[in-house]
Amino acid sequence: TKTPAEATALEMGRGLLATMLALLVATPSFTDLYRTFPRIYRMLAEILNATGHFVEILAAIFSGIVAFLYIGPMLCSLAGTMSGAVRSVILQHFARGGTLPPRQEPDFGDISLKESNQDKGGKIAGLLVGVGLLLGYIGVGSGADAEEASLQRSLQLFGVLTIIHILGNVKTVLQLAIPEQPKKKVTTQGDGSREPTKEVAREPFLKRMFLPQGYPHTVVESYSRYRLWCLVNCITGSPKQVVVSMLFWSNVYGVGNPSSTPARAVLIDIFMTSVDCFVGLFTGLPFVTQGLDYSKKDWYLRSGIMSRLAEFLQLGAALLPPGAFFPAIVVARTLAAFAGTS
Repeated sequence: TKTPAEATALEMGRGLLATMLALLVATPSFTDLYRTFPRIYRMLAEILNATGHFVEILAAIFSGIVAFLYIGPMLCSLAGTMSGAVRSVILQHFARGGTLPPRQEPDFGDISLKESNQDKGGKIAGLLVGVGLLLGYIGVGSGADAEEASLQRSLQLFGVLTIIHILGNVKTVLQLAIPEQPKKKVTTQGDGSREPTKEVAREPFLKRMFLPQGYPHTVVESYSRYRLWCLVNCITGSPKQVVVSMLFWSNVYGVGNPSSTPARAVLIDIFMTSVDCFVGLFTGLPFVTQGLDYSKKDWYLRSGIMSRLAEFLQLGAALLPPGAFFPAIVVARTLAAFAGTS
């Protein structure tokens, strides 16, 4: 029987290796390649993502093969890096291809928000379908025979959905008629002005890797301080996540508890994800975005406070009795979703 500490260690180890791989394939040379051929890497990202999830299933079936435990997250992380790099290219392609009046720029932030709302709506529909399939087709019975039958049906369903997923992405990529653009770089002239050029002297690798192109001339003076404090949040976030993970594996998902079942853990996870999606979709409604105005400086402070409150509530929810867990986690996830809009 595994313990919550072992589950947390495995979770953190998988995440660490996946993040390291994502960093290795996010170098300037790689990202330039992704952006130069967005159609190819958009399709490749989806194939890698589907393969990563398939390896995750193999890891559950062949638990003795340790490599499967780590290959799945690494492939998904690689897919996320590629997808993130080409997303901006695709966004600009569709936005700049419109018929706005001369000198009027598209509102990229609004387009990104609306696409995020579309994705959340699709995810909600997918979660509802998933719950229906879990309860009506896969099954949540107990016992070795019932679990074996559920596993077989899960594999069959995964194969069908993967085929639909890949075919859908083929159709998606076919809509992208993006002409190859020459790579542009920013140089600072003698008078302090900035002009894009095709060729500039190569800057140090670490600067190109971690700082915006043309830094510090292409960002405001407070950018460095802003990013420094953001990194402090990142560094402190992972150790806190260790504590939360241990409590969730033990008290919520029931690792080490013979009476807990995988189906129960899946339903709890689906419930929490559903809350994230519904609240996330609500935060994107026009009257909400206009009323709260997420671009205001005040909102950044409020979102930071809500984010810390959400962390404490989520930690507390894992310590509460089962009957109080769900109301507490709804409040925690709601606060976290609103905090994530900044």
